[in-house]
Amino acid sequence: MKFTKKLYLCRNQKKPYLILSSNHIAAAIALPFIAGSIGWFTNYLAVKMLFHPRKPVNFLGIHIQGVFPKRQSFVAEKIGQIVANDLLASDEIFTHIQGEGNLNKIKSGLSKKLSDYFELTFAQKYPMASRLLPKKAKIRIQEEILKEVEKMVPSLIQSQVYHLEDSLDIESIITSKVNQLSGEKLEKLLWDILAEEFKFIEWVGAILGFTIGLIQVALGFLLF
Repeated sequence: MKFTKKLYLCRNQKKPYLILSSNHIAAAIALPFIAGSIGWFTNYLAVKMLFHPRKPVNFLGIHIQGVFPKRQSFVAEKIGQIVANDLLASDEIFTHIQGEGNLNKIKSGLSKKLSDYFELTFAQKYPMASRLLPKKAKIRIQEEILKEVEKMVPSLIQSQVYHLEDSLDIESIITSKVNQLSGEKLEKLLWDILAEEFKFIEWVGAILGFTIGLIQVALGFLLF
């Protein structure tokens, strides 16, 4: 931006001084805000063009389409890989299930089932044996069964988790689901996840534009 400056030299002054008109002052104040608005709008438009146009548009022989709609299959594939390999990895599922709290719950539930069996089912099916078998012996049998089950549970859980992983292709399921999303739903999904980041990009454009505007004003005073 070019500023025209007038130099005046007073009788008692050795150096000239600068007088700016009100138009110059108004332009100097407005320029950073105009540049900031342009920077914000540019980044706002760039963010919008990540999703729009949702369908290819032919403009002067150039096919234009939003980044995410154009690469939806690639995005779906990557999301499927992340969910399958990082979020729902079989080793992590097994470690979580094998936690002390979960094993205690399994042991507690099994203990109750065994107690109910000896008190109800066993007594009904084998009344004579139930009468002859002392209560301490029943408790002892339950404890021995629980000990053996406690040893077997981790390996059983692990085998079931791995079997589930082999039979259930999580990556393909997630990839297919994301591919089936409409453009509107995909945009809403990504906006819900990255809304703050997108707003940050817009404000960065505004701040950079404002800063550049200030630099232009300073250079205008210094050079012209």
